[in-house]
Amino acid sequence: MMCEITGTRTVTNPAGRTRTSVTQTPLQKKTACANIDKGILRVDGPSHYALIDFGDGTCDNLATISIDGRPARTIVLR
Repeated sequence: MMCEITGTRTVTNPAGRTRTSVTQTPLQKKTACANIDKGILRVDGPSHYALIDFGDGTCDNLATISIDGRPARTIVLR
């Protein structure tokens, strides 16, 4: 079984700064996996943006992040 997440979410902190998250490709999570295992999320902040790529569907705790178009680096999900 799998869950799929799509959409946009905007949050504003107490200082009035907003961040918007948009699914670029649907985020997928298998029920057997602890983390999202597929899809790409874009997060736009006041001055920067990040692309988080959760991978190809492999059930692991790894993703890659690219900030402002710089080369992607691997991160560990918790």
